[in-house]
Amino acid sequence: MKKWIDADNGRVTQVIKFDDGSKMELPLDKNGNLKWFDDELLRKESK
Repeated sequence: MKKWIDADNGRVTQVIKFDDGSKMELPLDKNGNLKWFDDELLRKESK
């Protein structure tokens, strides 16, 4: 497994590449913290 920080056009991500060749990119904020997606945007109000 390899892990590195990638910065491209103002977008900063932490990249994790696994031994099988697959990779995952996690978005980081300007302080280097993980950006969480607000899943409230996906919830539908049931009435």
